Amino acid sequence: MSAATMEIEKFDSVEEKWFSYYLSELKAQGLVKSYEYQPASFQLSEEYKRYVFIKKKNHNEPASVKLLNGHIYTCDYRIVWNKCAEGIAFWREGGIYEKGLFPYSKLRRDSFIPFVAHNTNDMEIVTLLDVKGAVVGRNNSSGVTFGLNQKWLASQGVFVQKVVVSLCEKGLFYRSFFPRAVVVEEVYKRDYKRGGKILAHEGDSKIKVEIRLIEKWLKMKGYGN
Repeated sequence: MSAATMEIEKFDSVEEKWFSYYLSELKAQGLVKSYEYQPASFQLSEEYKRYVFIKKKNHNEPASVKLLNGHIYTCDYRIVWNKCAEGIAFWREGGIYEKGLFPYSKLRRDSFIPFVAHNTNDMEIVTLLDVKGAVVGRNNSSGVTFGLNQKWLASQGVFVQKVVVSLCEKGLFYRSFFPRAVVVEEVYKRDYKRGGKILAHEGDSKIKVEIRLIEKWLKMKGYGN
């Protein structure tokens, strides 16, 4: 197996791999303390069983009948932040921030704070994330399943944030910064043709929006000034 194949198989999706590059750059800049891919799972429900007795020759033997499997959920990333990232990369309950800090309904490229964090019992500042690609239709089963898991966990006091990772305007990268490794890797390996026309040449970038790197984003945020 080639090294390239092993790298791809390390992640469940290319978006999750891209996001690892993103976190690596945040860590190199001192905002992220540590991060973990696919941390420990949450047990949302146990197996659902009912008990009966099976007739034997001389006695009745107890037995269980499983009606439902147990349900677990594993988020994609667990991020532990350094305090200096507050107001830049994360916000949390009780903080004081500018209006429009989180882009639930309206795209804001220059003012929003990307991640929601919370304090743990170990005095860490943590974000749990589920990484999705650009939305593909309303009937995306993965999106529906995650929404249910997200609400289920929230009812238990655990919030898992969904983050969209893509090369277009809908994604986190455009709203904050593109990791260098994504910029370098996401180019056409050969001429891209459609209907006999060359739409992109070998070596052209697949990213068709403005590329902002982390240094420019942090400078805009006033980090390090």
